[in-house]
Amino acid sequence: MKPLKYVNLSRFAKSSHWIWLVLSKFPSVILGTIVLMFGTIAPTAAQYRPGDPGFFEQGEDVLDREIERLRQSPEPEDLLTIEETDSDWVRVTSTEGRFTVFVPGTPSQQPEPEIWVTEAARLNSVGFTWQTDEVWFLVAYADYPTEIDLDAPQVLLEQVGAAIAAKLGNRDRQEREIVLNDYPAREIRFQSPTEISTFRLYLVHRRLYILGAQQSSLNPTLDDTSRFFNSFQVMEP
Repeated sequence: MKPLKYVNLSRFAKSSHWIWLVLSKFPSVILGTIVLMFGTIAPTAAQYRPGDPGFFEQGEDVLDREIERLRQSPEPEDLLTIEETDSDWVRVTSTEGRFTVFVPGTPSQQPEPEIWVTEAARLNSVGFTWQTDEVWFLVAYADYPTEIDLDAPQVLLEQVGAAIAAKLGNRDRQEREIVLNDYPAREIRFQSPTEISTFRLYLVHRRLYILGAQQSSLNPTLDDTSRFFNSFQVMEP
């Protein structure tokens, strides 16, 4: 197999007199064709075509800078303010989440959004968790898309409850309607032989809040759970 840049010079020499004959007979046609070909190349294409020296080097530099920018840019992260209190609990305020709550210690943000698949919408929530020896706590929030009708808020909250039940693998639950500052809300309680899981769902305008507390059913600490739920407040946008 011949190399890629191999040129048969003898064949070129035999046919060269025909090339000169054409050039001598039709110089204007040849010149016009060349002008027409180059005239159709857009200035941007001529400036950035891959054959230009440094084209790929410039592209690599741009790509490297973008990758480095993404590495240095922090993950979308909520801004939390933590205030100490007289007890061993702290007050946590979320700027993006627009809520405050009292919890036992420093929160951990969930590394990935939690996906809640409901009949009305697919919701990606930002969540924070706390863990003590007795209770696991959760605060999460997600926004309904603008095209979703919110005229039946309790129906939407029931759908979220069903999504939570599906994740827990426990469809037996007790539910009741509650209110938070005139906003529609719902409490859902799951109980197994070993665990009690309680969730409160709040719909504030288009934002859904999910609060959860999970503890042992053998030795429940209801005081901590009540304190957590009752301390939650939303801030108006």
